[in-house]
Amino acid sequence: MHKLKHLVTAHCKSNINSETCHVSTFVVSCAFIWVCLIKSKERVSHVMDNDDDKFHHFFFLFVCQNRLEFPVPTRYFGNCLKPGVVDIKKSELIGENGVVLAAKAIGKRIKEMERSGLRGQQHWQQAIMERIKTGRLTTAAGSPKLQVYDTDFGWGRSCKVELTHIENDGAIALAEYINEQGEIEVGIALDYEHMDEFVSIFEQSLKLLNV
Repeated sequence: MHKLKHLVTAHCKSNINSETCHVSTFVVSCAFIWVCLIKSKERVSHVMDNDDDKFHHFFFLFVCQNRLEFPVPTRYFGNCLKPGVVDIKKSELIGENGVVLAAKAIGKRIKEMERSGLRGQQHWQQAIMERIKTGRLTTAAGSPKLQVYDTDFGWGRSCKVELTHIENDGAIALAEYINEQGEIEVGIALDYEHMDEFVSIFEQSLKLLNV
């Protein structure tokens, strides 16, 4: 992940007209997995369609608890979340710099959300539903900031946390890595053929990126 973050940062610095990029483990992990999913899905679809100019969408939740004018107490038990959506053409995602472009777009969206707080919430549901209908929406479920492995309901810390609903909606499950601080745990659920292609593309992409 450190090398991937460095790659995205270097690409941002090399572009004179580029804004300062928000680069984090969450951003580069989402970007990398998203691109691998799009590429692997194309391989297993066995359908030749000219959809390179169609937009693919990435959805994630942004924690607003500490981003409001009057911060919500840390002991607040409930949702204080804002949906973030990124739209990128398929041709850009599967291109040579797909991971970098995806990371820059996700990072840019996070920076915008940091400034806007909860403004515009009346339009969120409609925006999400429109993208769901396209069939080209990928969702990030969870976040390493939720610290699920620190949860203790009386029988000790969890050894393994799984989000079971990702099998139905194709979401990417994200959590902090239990054994090492600052690292991230990613979970996906795909059918056998799709998973085979995903693993192949994942490993090839790591080699090409020299990560």
